Amino acid sequence: MNYNKYISGIIVSLVLFPVSLFSQVEGLILDETSRRKFDYFFYEAVNAKTLGKYAESFDLLQHCYSMDSTNASVLIELGAYYSSLEEKNKALDFFRRAVKQDPANYYYNMILAGLSKELDLKKEVIEIYNYLLKTYPEKVELYFELANVYGDNGELDKAIQSLDSLQKYTGVSDAITLNKFRLYNMMDKKDRAFEEIQSVIDKNPDNIRYKLLMGDLYLQDNQADKALDYYQQAKQIDPDEPSLILSMVNYYEKTNNKPAAVEELQKAITSSKMEVETKLQLLARYITLLRQSQQDIKTANPLFQSMFEQHPNNTRINMMYGDVLLLQEDKKGAMEQFEIYTKDNPADPAGYEQMLRIVLPDTQALEKVVEITLTGIEHIPTAPQFYFYLGLAKFQQKKYGEALSIYEQGL
Repeated sequence: MNYNKYISGIIVSLVLFPVSLFSQVEGLILDETSRRKFDYFFYEAVNAKTLGKYAESFDLLQHCYSMDSTNASVLIELGAYYSSLEEKNKALDFFRRAVKQDPANYYYNMILAGLSKELDLKKEVIEIYNYLLKTYPEKVELYFELANVYGDNGELDKAIQSLDSLQKYTGVSDAITLNKFRLYNMMDKKDRAFEEIQSVIDKNPDNIRYKLLMGDLYLQDNQADKALDYYQQAKQIDPDEPSLILSMVNYYEKTNNKPAAVEELQKAITSSKMEVETKLQLLARYITLLRQSQQDIKTANPLFQSMFEQHPNNTRINMMYGDVLLLQEDKKGAMEQFEIYTKDNPADPAGYEQMLRIVLPDTQALEKVVEITLTGIEHIPTAPQFYFYLGLAKFQQKKYGEALSIYEQGL
């Protein structure tokens, strides 16, 4: 078997798991000489694995296994190899035996739970998580994992109980609240789901995030009036909160009030609080809304000028503005924006491609095509499209030998 081919995804125990190299919790009682030999071979096995010598590591582990088939560290390592080799049932057996030898080991139990989940052994996974929670009640991830597997097993009440236990331990959090909301919805208990979030709002009346969350969830549930009520409550806390503006955009789009949505988008894009990446996404939505409502797309231009003032070094704005100017048939203005973008991002083919989109239809602009494609090839020599368009331009210039040579280079 070619182990090196299949082991690339193997668990590296030295990094992920605190494996003891020279001791074992339970196992065969070896004499001192045998113990030294065992420790030596196990150390060499782990060292070989860290060096990527998987076949050698596997062979050494098998030798260790022949010396002591009850050593938990060897069992977990071999199980990991068998799992990577897609021998899942064999891996499961080794993981179970490792846990039997070292039942208090958190990581061994989690490895066993992970494979058991993969094999759809839900009851075994539940047993493992419940066992671990008795020993490690501070491990937050266990509560979420247990809730998820209960949910997958259709035991939704127990899933909620698991999250309740976590909430008593850590206090209220968005993750717990949203998971409980999801579970109550799965149980078709919508009122109880919204009550869960309302209880958090009651405890944190000045927290705008929870009011927006409630509004967003009502909007998703097609209860727009209730959503608006919570958005208005949020507005009283901070009318300029970026998340509130986004929620209002969604609300107006949901209620088919496109002019109001456009107005909210204008507010968001000019807000100094909004992240530039979010603004770019909103600009795209804004332009789409303008086109859908058949409004003049030139009304977007002042927003771009505002963006340039706020973020003068972000050339993605230039790229988007160039696209918008193309929609306005302003090819000269668009070309200027694309040139700014390519100067700042010479290894991105998108800028060159947009410039070519402008000049290719113009048979009098062959020299410009040559200039753009040569620059593109200089910075991105592996991009075949630039060789194609350069060859095409040379062919139209009746420079057939050069065209053929360029096509050959592109191939």
